Parts: sequence; C-alpha cells; structure tokens
Amino acid sequence: MHRVWTLAMKDLKLLVRDRAALFWVFVWPLIFGIFFGTLMGGSGERTSHGLVVAVIDEDRTPESKEFVAALRKSDALAVRDTLTLERARDRVRRGVLAAYVRILPGFAKASGFRPVEGTAIELGIDPARKAERGMLEGLVTQASFTGIQKMFTEPDRMRASLRESRAAVDSSGMQPKDRRNIENFLGSLEVYLKNVDSSGTGGGSGPPKLSGPKVATVAVTPDLRQPRSAFEISFPSAILWALLGCTMGFAQSLVSERTMGTYGRLRSTPLTRAEFLLGKGLASYLTGFTVILALLAIGRGLLGVRLENPVALVAALFTIPLCFTGLMLLFANLGKSERAVSGAGWAVMLVFSMLGGGMIPLIAMPPWMQTASGVSPVKWGIVALEGSVWRGYSPAEMALPCAILASVGLVGFSIGWVLSKRLES
Repeated sequence: MHRVWTLAMKDLKLLVRDRAALFWVFVWPLIFGIFFGTLMGGSGERTSHGLVVAVIDEDRTPESKEFVAALRKSDALAVRDTLTLERARDRVRRGVLAAYVRILPGFAKASGFRPVEGTAIELGIDPARKAERGMLEGLVTQASFTGIQKMFTEPDRMRASLRESRAAVDSSGMQPKDRRNIENFLGSLEVYLKNVDSSGTGGGSGPPKLSGPKVATVAVTPDLRQPRSAFEISFPSAILWALLGCTMGFAQSLVSERTMGTYGRLRSTPLTRAEFLLGKGLASYLTGFTVILALLAIGRGLLGVRLENPVALVAALFTIPLCFTGLMLLFANLGKSERAVSGAGWAVMLVFSMLGGGMIPLIAMPPWMQTASGVSPVKWGIVALEGSVWRGYSPAEMALPCAILASVGLVGFSIGWVLSKRLES
C-alpha cells in the first residue's frame, strides 16, 4: 500500500506542476460554470438595484400606474412587470424572485375616499423571509399613499374623487346615521379644498391621516426541488467537465509512461502491475474528489449554490470519482499510443457529455432525450450532484444514481485490468 500511495503522490505533484493540465481540470470548468450560469440568468434573486420583485397590475388605472412608478423609484427594489401571476408565483417558489406584488381590481377606489372593503394589494413572499417581508410591506405601503398624497396637490382631481364618493355613498344602501357621518366628513373635506393652493405651496395643516389601500401578505412556500438559480444547474455540469478532463489527463499520462519506458523501468522493480494501476487510479480519484469539493465550495461561497443535503453530497463525493477513475483505466488501455487513446477516449466522452447534460442541461431536455441520456455516466453524475443541491433526494432516491456510478467504475476498472494485461504480454 505504501508503494501505491507513493505513486499517487508522484502523479499529483506532476499534475500541480503542469499548468495546462490544471487549466483543463479546474480553471476551465470554473469558467464554464460561471459563464453559462450567468448566461442562463444567474442567481436572479437580488441585483445591485435591490430585491427583485414582480408587479402584476390587474387594476390598470392611472392610480395603479402611479403606484408601480413609485415602486420603481425605490433603490431597494428592482421591479419586473411583464410576468403573469402564475409565472411570478412559480419564480418566487424557486427563489428567482424575492416576492410578487399583485395590484387587485379596485385599487384606484381604495386610493381615493370611497368606502371600499377588501384587499387592494397582495404581497406574495416566502414566510421564512421575515426581514425582506417587513421591508417590502413598508415600501409597498409607502408607495400606496402616492396617489392620495398627489390628490392633495391636485385639488381638481380630489374634488372629482369626492363627487364620485358622494355618489357611491348615496347608492350604497348604508344606514342613515353612517351616511350622514360620511357626508359630513366629505363636506368638510370639500370646504378644506376650497382653501388649498393648487400649486401645493400654500399653507394649511396638511392632509388628514388615511389608512390607504389594504395590503395582504400571502405565503408562497418555496419549492426545494427546483433550482433557485442558474448556477445550481451550471455548476454540476461544470464539475462533470472537470472530471472528463481529469479522466483523459490521467489516461494519457498512463499511456505516456508506457510508451516512454517509465512503466517498464518501474516494473523491473518489485512494483507489481496491480500496484501501478492502483496508484494511477488513486491519483485520479483524489483529484476528482478535490475538484468536486473545490468547485462546490466556490459555488456555495460566491454564487449561492445550495448544499442542503449532506447525505446526498457525501454519496456523490465518493461514487462520482470512483466512476470516472474506472473509465480512466479503461480508456488508458484502449490503444498503445497517446493519439489513439486520446482520440477514442474523447470521442466517447463527448458523446457521453452531449447525451448526459454536459452541454444541454438535463432540466431543459425533452422527455425522450432524458430517457436516452440514461446510457451516459455524465447524466448520473449530474443527477447525483443535483440531488445534494436542489433535487432534495432522500437516501433511497440517491441509491440509483450512486449504484450506477459505482457499477460503471468497477466495470471500467475490470475491463481496463484485462486490457492492460494483454498489452503487457
């Protein structure tokens, strides 16, 4: 075992010194994950302009448009107003949006002085977001008073609203006592308006305190089995690209040692063929294990990629490198030259990548392609990683991808062992 470990450490030191190999094993996958994650929309939950919220205007009145404009002016919000209610709810569930603000029919009446009951604004947000909820409720309430405040600087507009309010009171069928109270209030307000300077620069004690449109908060339960950002899709694919580079890099190094005579010289020592192959495999396995940890740590720390399923993550960390270590030993013994091994290995790996989600995300594939992708170990590696990131896999659900990955690794190692024996004889 000591000789196996020594050989593995030798290969790892050579890898660290080879900048080109390090680029394809670590730097390129990192660029891939960040670039395509950004291209597909990034995290989407918060921008430099604040929390991202969707606004659905179902009232479509001048008052509701003024309300939306007031929300847009807030530095704490980034408003999206081209979504349907269902799409907005779905994006809040997935964490792409912080919340949605739904302006219900009747908002304009609630912004005036008519007797209106019921909710005028619906705020949909994850109930666990207590800090964001409080801030959003305050911003929405503040913006909802924009129309009322504007009325006090536009007396003609307010008088029109008062006339409509009086008509509504007359036809409301309420009790005579209540009607008289409201009519007295509206009459007093009308007298007040006669003394208001329409330019808004006159004196006066200011507008009376009003409750404004009623805001109701609706709980939107997050869907933990959906990706919350594009990075949670791109980073598992990037990790598999890193493992493909690792697999072919170590396969070519094994062939290189055989063609340059290094393998023959090592075999002239007490080192056995099994120890040599195990040493190469251990180096490949440790590299894959380390790359997965490093890329996930970067994704978690800088880009918000979740790691909420430690059991699934541990299973993925052990079985994915095992799978590609076995494939490395298989590809390394498919030919006698580096060119032959590189050509055959990359041809197979690219097909695996195209079918398995390395180029097109699994979540975006049509059903028939998702079924066909089952032949690719890349697909099962991505599924295992996504199980610990956003799929929320239980130990039972992780059993299938992990069993397939471990089986592919063991079969690859067995076939590689037989082929290596033939090449040596």
